[in-house]
Amino acid sequence: MKNNSRRSFIKGCCSSSLGLAVGCTPARKKRARKVVVGNVNDLKSGENLFILERLMVFKEPTGLRAISLICTHQQCLVQKNQKGFYCPCHGAVFDPTGEPVSGPAKEALSWHPVKVREDGSLEIDLTKRINSTQ
Repeated sequence: MKNNSRRSFIKGCCSSSLGLAVGCTPARKKRARKVVVGNVNDLKSGENLFILERLMVFKEPTGLRAISLICTHQQCLVQKNQKGFYCPCHGAVFDPTGEPVSGPAKEALSWHPVKVREDGSLEIDLTKRINSTQ
C-alpha cells in the first residue's frame, strides 16, 4: 500500500471534485411528447378542464385546444382567473389568450393541439404549438 502525503490526497480530491462538477451535470428528465388524458364527453362547450396541473383543455365551438399553465418567466404554475391567467411567483399577468399583459413575463403561454382518439380520450401534442385563436 502506497503511503500518500496529505497534500497529494487534497490535490486528488480537488481534481476529482472539479472533474465531477464539469463533466457530470444532472440529466434532465425528458418530458412526454404526447399526453393522453380525460374524455371528450367530460367537457361541455365553453368549459375547461385542468389536466396534470400543468395544462388546461378548452372545448369551444371551433374545437379543442390546450394551454400550458407554466409561466414563461420562471416556470411557475399560473392560475386561471376572471381576466385570464396570473402567476403568483412574480406577478405576471396574461390575458385569456395567454399573451402577457404585465409583470416580468415577455412571452405568451403556449397553446397545443388536442386530438380526440377513437375511445374519446384526449391526446395533447406538446411538440406542436398553435396560435391562441386556432
